[in-house]
Amino acid sequence: MSIIAIEGPCAAGKSSCIQQLTRRSGVHSIREYNDYSYSPPTFPPTSIKMTWDGMKIFETLEEQRLVDLGNILEGSNPTHVLLDRSFLTILAFRYGIIPVTGINIQEEIELHWINSSLKILPDIVIILDVSHSQQLKRVYHIRDRYLPILLDQTFNLRSVQYMIDFCTRHRIRYLYIDTDEKSIKDICHRIADYTSLR
Repeated sequence: MSIIAIEGPCAAGKSSCIQQLTRRSGVHSIREYNDYSYSPPTFPPTSIKMTWDGMKIFETLEEQRLVDLGNILEGSNPTHVLLDRSFLTILAFRYGIIPVTGINIQEEIELHWINSSLKILPDIVIILDVSHSQQLKRVYHIRDRYLPILLDQTFNLRSVQYMIDFCTRHRIRYLYIDTDEKSIKDICHRIADYTSLR
């Protein structure tokens, strides 16, 4: 079985691609963290303790996702499972906000997640990227749904680069796709070709 994480900034097309791939291939998927019920941590964190407290919330969500994965595996024998984001999102978010918070404990946070058994480790990471101008166009009518930091150009550049660097350092297969001029159908074809998802 191959676990495929779909990553990237808001409005890059992650959820749309997962919906299309699920419909087309009948593949199972795990929901995004925000689709679970939880109380969001205070943002921005103003101390190391607040940073770790925020991490604990996402660890609890990851445990719920592990239960969902277990249920999928019990009920079938899938060749692929799609993740709408993975723990890599949490690491990239923390890295992206360092210039805002001034709190840099990235090495400790990364080691914590790497050593944790309570995570879904993807075999392949698909990084969908979107330019700042295109991102703002796509969220024009729903901007109030997002934390302002999630639509910040520097934050997104840092986060995407972190994901690429992390996958490279840890030898995780990844595919980077710039989604600006591509349809969801074209993006899904590229994902399917790269992952052998049919």
